[in-house]
Amino acid sequence: MIAVAFELLAGRYHATGWDHHVNEGTVEWPPSPWRLLRAMLSAALREALPADRVRALLLRFAGLPHYHLPRAAASHLRHYMPLADDKTTKVFDAFYAFERPAELVVTWPEVHLDAPERELLAAILAAIPYLGRAESWSHARLCDPPSTSDVIARPAADEPSEHRARLLAPRPADEYRAWRDGYLAALDPKQRKRLSLPTDVWEALHQDTDALFKDGWSRPPGARWVDYTFDVDPLSSRRTAHRPATLATPAPDIARFVLDSAVHLRVEKTLWVAEKLRAALLSKLGNLAPGDAPSLIGHGDDAAPLTGHRHAYFLPEADARGFIDHVTVYAPGGFDPAAVRALQSLRELHGLGSHPTYPTLVALGQRDRLERLPALFGRSDTWETLTPFIPPRCPKLRRGELRDTPEQQLRWLCREVLGEEPLTVEMFSPEEARRRGLHHFRNARRRGAPVPGGAAAHGARFRFTAPIAGPIALGYGAHFGLGVFRPVVDKNF
Repeated sequence: MIAVAFELLAGRYHATGWDHHVNEGTVEWPPSPWRLLRAMLSAALREALPADRVRALLLRFAGLPHYHLPRAAASHLRHYMPLADDKTTKVFDAFYAFERPAELVVTWPEVHLDAPERELLAAILAAIPYLGRAESWSHARLCDPPSTSDVIARPAADEPSEHRARLLAPRPADEYRAWRDGYLAALDPKQRKRLSLPTDVWEALHQDTDALFKDGWSRPPGARWVDYTFDVDPLSSRRTAHRPATLATPAPDIARFVLDSAVHLRVEKTLWVAEKLRAALLSKLGNLAPGDAPSLIGHGDDAAPLTGHRHAYFLPEADARGFIDHVTVYAPGGFDPAAVRALQSLRELHGLGSHPTYPTLVALGQRDRLERLPALFGRSDTWETLTPFIPPRCPKLRRGELRDTPEQQLRWLCREVLGEEPLTVEMFSPEEARRRGLHHFRNARRRGAPVPGGAAAHGARFRFTAPIAGPIALGYGAHFGLGVFRPVVDKNF
């Protein structure tokens, strides 16, 4: 038996079933087997895990699981969502609320995995940021089967039950093949030629939901409806007030967004993306009391700029193809409640191109408590340029001596920002900098301080006497994604 626990971090679960509209006010509970498999598949694709191993593993979970559920209370919100042309639409947002800590456990009684398969499954589960809609933050992990539960849901047998739910689940492979062959045989040749059906359940799991709705499918090919029964009423008989999340002490200092857009921007637009994200967050602050949101504004209640680089770093990150898909906002001084509200309310970015960009907040907390940190937050004694280093001062010739060279400024900035000077600094040659494409980066802010000198793009590799923790961002535009260095794991340069 394999058991997987999903901790509902916000104490809420938002999910709309396949056959319902969001404004019907229904919640798919428990999460359907189809939803669970799609969540695991999405995480595996995002982590670029080996496709053949992922396929073999996930198809093992195509059977019907059992659920061990916390007691839930039905609730909803009504609010307006923006549309195009400055219009709005009223949304009925239904969800289930739970007393925290809230955890649902899903078990597959017939599945047994060896050590490598369990390791792969653990990697997939760790990459699932939410279950259901994006508001349903979750943390997934392997666990032991629970001995007791508030509510248990199982596939329905013949006996009647007053507490039932209809859930979407994968068809067995042989049943899907028979259904597919029969469906295609019933079509005329022209229809058969135009129609593209998945060859198996694995391909069916990859189908785009919007495309299926557009094509008129009442349920995804490869899926079936299965009745589940609850041993008791899954909803609490008493009214349970949902308590909104409270800020931890000390305050959170890291927020991580996933960016989605019809057209993603190249990593060379790092500075532009970081500026736009900060501007969007500032627009969410509203009326502030003196001293609110210093990490985002950059100054305190006395209007003096913050010292010690305690305000936020906006660090865009690119995927393997060079397209920006994440932004990490890191504030060494922490986010106060006003800044947290702005981070949580951000929904859209405009002005980055012809299409809007949709940021989704997938992590908010303290860096020491987050299970998975971006690679830039790693530890190493050797660091090298990821985005171009722009020296904040112009080199000068004084009494025949060249001062404020890029290397000298890099050493000075390490002392000022990191409190430690590198043991060695190796500046990239112009050929090496061009090979890494550093000259292609946008290196001038639209607002703020002008670019110093000619704003030449430099790169470097430096080594400390002992490993230090990132992130490391130095020089002009360091708080907007320039001058970022990455930890070097392979020291055989």
